[in-house]
Amino acid sequence: MLIKEKSERNTLEMVSLEGLVPQDHLLQKIDCAVDFTHIYDFVEELYCADNGRPSVAPMVLFKIVLIRYLYGIPSLRRTVEEISMNIAYRWFWGYLLNEPVPHFATISYNFRHRFSEDTIEKVFAWILFEVQKSGYLSPEVVFMDGTHIKANANINKKMKKVIPSAVKAYEEQLMKEIIEDRRAHGKKPFDGNSGGAEPREREVTVSTTDPESGMFRNGEHKHCFAYEAHTVCDRHNFILDTVVTSGNVHDSAAFDVLYEKVTGRFPEVRTVTMDVGYKNPWICRRIIDDGRLPSLPYKCPMTKKGFHEWYQYVYDEYLDIVICPEYKSMSYSTTNRRGTGNIRVCVTSVKHAGQDIYVQRAGTVRRQ
Repeated sequence: MLIKEKSERNTLEMVSLEGLVPQDHLLQKIDCAVDFTHIYDFVEELYCADNGRPSVAPMVLFKIVLIRYLYGIPSLRRTVEEISMNIAYRWFWGYLLNEPVPHFATISYNFRHRFSEDTIEKVFAWILFEVQKSGYLSPEVVFMDGTHIKANANINKKMKKVIPSAVKAYEEQLMKEIIEDRRAHGKKPFDGNSGGAEPREREVTVSTTDPESGMFRNGEHKHCFAYEAHTVCDRHNFILDTVVTSGNVHDSAAFDVLYEKVTGRFPEVRTVTMDVGYKNPWICRRIIDDGRLPSLPYKCPMTKKGFHEWYQYVYDEYLDIVICPEYKSMSYSTTNRRGTGNIRVCVTSVKHAGQDIYVQRAGTVRRQ
């Protein structure tokens, strides 16, 4: 039986938003699990109590951002458009069907000028606390990695810029150990923390559209400007903390800040799992000195063809010498003044190998 389409769009109905949103909807579950009124405890001091125009409820502003990331909406403008037409979004907000939604610029302004990084951090910590209180967190084993996020910046709008090389967090401590090592061997200590060397500089490519982003090689040939989100998760995929840097910052450079934030918030962390990008002596030493275990992938030894592998060299702790695979002893010569923490041995006995051998402070041997 043929039924033609009805045109009753102007009909008035009395409906309840609660009845239009399915009980198993994701937003229904979130609303039942989280009491968003706690947000007022963190932002109340940012508003005037008895002066000015009525504001958009802070709880609504945070729910907008949550909806945007839950459903992968690319912009605030598009998010507000979707909310104005979506019944479930309006129910989650607490807005009626005929109630006007806030302008997207209002949301952007509040997160740029009113809500500071400290405010966002407090809200994030509160959510984590609620998750942990419910027994879902398992921070004994954590997983650390970085993900590149492409910046909205034209690759052709760029310029070259010379900037000072970033000082690693461990360089000051490392220089103290180098100076102590030189004194123990009767060598003259370096002056200052940098060993008297001139400040190092490096040339980088900077976007004129988004200077805070960094050049990143995406694949074998393609370059783009990007950011990198360095993130720590537990075994149940809950994000414990994150640090955002420009896309040209190496994973290991962001380790110290992220590690301090996570272990400060969750001292029960016992194992830190990372990929090979974090595999360097300083990171391993710091985790072990804190009584924790670094979990890192095995990396095959990298030796040029025709050279002796690094693990074939043996360090004699009693005589303080290195014995090469051809049974030549190599004694201490000097401590590197570039601040790398390596001890160079005399090269007269390794001419046959065609390489210089260095002993790291951890007692292992590697080739430069």
